[in-house]
Amino acid sequence: MDKLEDPAPLVGTALAADQLLPDVALTDAQSGEEWRPSQLRQRSALVLCFMHANCRPCTRLLSRLADWEEDIRWADTQVRVVLPVRADSPFPVLLDRQGHAQQQMLGPDGQIPTLLIANRYTAIVQAHPAAGHAFPDPERIIATLRVLACDCS
Repeated sequence: MDKLEDPAPLVGTALAADQLLPDVALTDAQSGEEWRPSQLRQRSALVLCFMHANCRPCTRLLSRLADWEEDIRWADTQVRVVLPVRADSPFPVLLDRQGHAQQQMLGPDGQIPTLLIANRYTAIVQAHPAAGHAFPDPERIIATLRVLACDCS
């Protein structure tokens, strides 16, 4: 019998498709409370944006994504921005001061900025590493969220 191989991680991450996001603790920048991906399990899909703080291209992408707020809400999706320090964002900011979330989700070679999209079970669906700030078009992200919203599984 052949040994089953572990699935390869998605490009730019330490996670394979359909793998649950590690339940690493982050700090909600506004409330100071602990936040974990598992809090959304069976509730909402998630777009987790690992970004640079106070970076114009990162801020511009988040602003463009915020323009799709109605669609994001329709798709029952939460958007969270992961940063090492507090910064302004149209979406809630989660602090990863020690880099534990980045290490566990993106791996030792993972680069910021990277967007992770997870379904309502917190299983990774897509990863969008954006080396040089080559972000996917927000419409592409919204299209994925619409598909996830219609998924009956």
